[in-house]
Amino acid sequence: MTARKRKVSKIIKKHQLDVSFHIIDNLFLSVDGKIDHYLDGVKLCLDLAKSKLFKHVINNLKALDVEEEKIYQPSIKDKKLEGLEYDVAIIGGGVIGSSVAMQLSIYPLKVIVLEKEEDIALEASSRNDGCIHPGIDLKKNSLKLYHLRRSLKMIKPLSEQLDFDYAEDGQMIVFSKWGYAQAAKLYLSHKVRSNNIPGYVYLKKEKLWEKEPNLDKKFKYGFFFPQCGAVSPYEMSIALMEYAHSNGVEVSLNTCVEGFSIEDNRISEIKTNRGKMRAKLVINAAGVFAEDIAKLAHDHYFSIHPRKGTDIILDKDSYPLLSTSGMTALDSLKARKKSHSKGGGVIPTVDKNALIGPNAIETPYKDDYSVDRTIYDALFKKYQNYMPSLNKGMTLTYFTGVRAPTYEEDFIVERGHFIQNIIHAAGIQSPGLTSAPSIGLTIKDLCLEYFHIHETKKDYIKTRKRIPLIKDLNDEEKEKLIKSDSSFGKICCRCEEISLGSVKEAIRRCFDVPTVDAIKKRVRVGMGKCQGGFCRPEVMMEIAKSLNIDLKDVRIKGEESNLLDIGGHFDD
Repeated sequence: MTARKRKVSKIIKKHQLDVSFHIIDNLFLSVDGKIDHYLDGVKLCLDLAKSKLFKHVINNLKALDVEEEKIYQPSIKDKKLEGLEYDVAIIGGGVIGSSVAMQLSIYPLKVIVLEKEEDIALEASSRNDGCIHPGIDLKKNSLKLYHLRRSLKMIKPLSEQLDFDYAEDGQMIVFSKWGYAQAAKLYLSHKVRSNNIPGYVYLKKEKLWEKEPNLDKKFKYGFFFPQCGAVSPYEMSIALMEYAHSNGVEVSLNTCVEGFSIEDNRISEIKTNRGKMRAKLVINAAGVFAEDIAKLAHDHYFSIHPRKGTDIILDKDSYPLLSTSGMTALDSLKARKKSHSKGGGVIPTVDKNALIGPNAIETPYKDDYSVDRTIYDALFKKYQNYMPSLNKGMTLTYFTGVRAPTYEEDFIVERGHFIQNIIHAAGIQSPGLTSAPSIGLTIKDLCLEYFHIHETKKDYIKTRKRIPLIKDLNDEEKEKLIKSDSSFGKICCRCEEISLGSVKEAIRRCFDVPTVDAIKKRVRVGMGKCQGGFCRPEVMMEIAKSLNIDLKDVRIKGEESNLLDIGGHFDD
């Protein structure tokens, strides 16, 4: 037995598990067998990854306490894609897939995005806090740090080019104890220098309380990172994909990849619920399902262990009562490190709500978006500790997202190992949203190298404009817009001041059949205090008119999400 195998055996013995292992290509470690508890396997594989004996650890353990999960798949079956051929097929329409599509759209390539949901950015890319992180706790030689550092220079120009909101409110870490604050100052100074990330401002007592007047006065020391902030993750994803679409990228929603045909270590055909198609190059940007795509493609050399986190969104009235910047309170940096969460705290969103969370819990289920009451209570208890004005009556809504870490806790952005024409963007967890522009750029470079392309299209669209919202315009702009379309003068969402004209434009911009939720994400209609109680009927009627369908056939979100069981047809 080699020294490396002995070390692996020693780690397995420490965990007291009766499992086997084998080494693949002298690079990857596969752990095999049956175990009683899922979390025991996660802890073992994390330990094996920390040993750095192998590039990746593959978890092939069967946990007896895990029920088989029924993953959502669209019921639609047709031949929409049958026989079609593309240069590039991007699997996954989240922020990473959208970033790749945006980057590739200006080159002479035929590109399609395959997304199994009824809209883009419905999973991890919309179920997160939207933070643009400073990267203080990332490892020096990690891909996470490389892509975050590059993206921090890209995010503001990109928001201007694609016309999405970026609020550079900064982020704060606060401490109550002088000793911990001094240790943090040494640590942060080292991290700023070694990681080449934006610096911080150290604030004590009065300066800290002046900046954060609602902070509990037991916190006397703060570290403010001014060059960070927040975006709306789904707004950013939609902006990226709309730009790509305007430059010729096709988007196929309700499209699930079911398998591949492999010939001579290459993907020759992609099998979907909408027909078999071909692509010269496949991009795996499937998020928490990236390992499943790798298995189907016979390129399985890494594992994902899903990790869920819950966020609570507070109403806009709470915004001035809480934090002016993204804030986390700690009494040791070890607590932050152990949480596996790069964000978290009381966070102002770009839309001037406040958000608290997330937590981080290992789960075997990739589609587990449940919100547990005990977690909801624990989040409030935790953050009331340093924002006493916080209370449950501020709650507007809440959600859970599932992140996609590898056991190495780093990104994978590279060509496949066994299959020649696949590129993986896997293990993209926090700070994945921040890093998305850089990851898209890297994958674009890999694609251009693969196709030997150096020149962009001659006439491509260089910018994208958002859907106009009456509340954002001055009087002269409002008058001009309403003259062009009188429906912009009719408010249908009172809470968010959204006009019918904006709703109609959102319906037009949907990549496929619009749902109420898709319109909500594009113009915030229904995101206010009444949560759609006033405006939802009008949105549904406008969708029914635009599609020329019965009102009862309008979907809220996804299949079989019709709200009404009554008739009602609208003439043009």
